[in-house]
Amino acid sequence: MTRATIAGLAAVGGPLFVLAIILFWRRQKQIVAFAFALLTVALGYLAITGAAADIGRKLPGLQAWIGAGDKDAGQAASQASRLSKAADRQKPAMPGVSPSPATAPGPAGQPK
Repeated sequence: MTRATIAGLAAVGGPLFVLAIILFWRRQKQIVAFAFALLTVALGYLAITGAAADIGRKLPGLQAWIGAGDKDAGQAASQASRLSKAADRQKPAMPGVSPSPATAPGPAGQPK
């Protein structure tokens, strides 16, 4: 989870959890628990779709904190990508397979 996602979830979820406590605390505790469950599902949806990160990037005053975390995540992802590409270059295309037409299958999948 990036810093932008965490900031977006805190900006959206924090006030909603406080509002749910204020509105429902004197009622049955099951209603408070149900409100928390609904908010948790909604915040999970925002996190999975990337909307929470978009919200976090638009928050004023947090650009320096958010930018540092996204830069670190981007550097780690690019390094992993480079290592993966280097490993793919070292692998043979298909070991043990001969490109000779004599070993190609016939029309019915039978050897010639």
